[in-house]
Amino acid sequence: MKNRLVVFIAAIAMLVTVVGCGGVETLAVEATRDLAYATSAAGTFRLDMFAPVEPGEWPIVIHYPGAAGTSAPAWLTEDVAARGAVVFVLQYPLGGPGSLLSGDGAVFRAYGDSAACAIRFARARASEMGSTDPRVVITGFSWGAGIASHAALFGDALDSSWDGMADAGGPERQVRCEVAGGATGVDGLVGIGGSYDVFWGYEGFHEAGWMEKQNPDLWSRVEGRLRSRPDTKVRLVHGTADATISHDVSVAFESILSEAGFDVELALFDGGHGTPEDPAMEYVLELIEG
Repeated sequence: MKNRLVVFIAAIAMLVTVVGCGGVETLAVEATRDLAYATSAAGTFRLDMFAPVEPGEWPIVIHYPGAAGTSAPAWLTEDVAARGAVVFVLQYPLGGPGSLLSGDGAVFRAYGDSAACAIRFARARASEMGSTDPRVVITGFSWGAGIASHAALFGDALDSSWDGMADAGGPERQVRCEVAGGATGVDGLVGIGGSYDVFWGYEGFHEAGWMEKQNPDLWSRVEGRLRSRPDTKVRLVHGTADATISHDVSVAFESILSEAGFDVELALFDGGHGTPEDPAMEYVLELIEG
């Protein structure tokens, strides 16, 4: 009863139709909180959903907050949703930065499994609201941007890549999805101040070649995915004064993706470790509109 009351109050607060900046007409948005999308030994994975009240062919935005975070910037949950998108903000019980390769990669696999669960859950909920073939964009901030990059660039290969590792003696499935079937491919990624080096094995937080040395099989699959040139647009945003994760991490990631043939752009802004509306919101709107 308590959760339903909280959701009801949140929904009433957001059921407002306004005219945004530049005369853009926006939609009434309803918030639904604490929806379970997956479970594991670590606990229950939950998310909040922000969606137009009226049904429609709405695109999907899935957002990973920073380490152990549970919220997203208002420009995403309010403004982007109000322009006609179903926005999902993930909560994940795996915590923040740690060794992805612990348990022979079991922690890394848990992120991959839960990402597949989130994409399937988001597609199923959007379908209930009238979206038959929605565009899907994943966004993330800080550690969450690293997770988002793994989810977006592995996309439709999330299950097959990890199952292939399990067949070769790697970690078994770590997370059970609430929605068992469905596609996991996405159309775009918007990463803000992300720790991509940790998820893709290049020099940054760790020394050069660290993933290849510690887990050659995982490295070969990660490196192979970067060379597969999936049709996924990537937009990166990073502050030049970021003292938490150097903007050099994003500069290096942009270079790696560009050389691999991705459609990638990097916008550097004069600021620190944060989620600026400009240009991040512009990138999200660009990708959901195709």
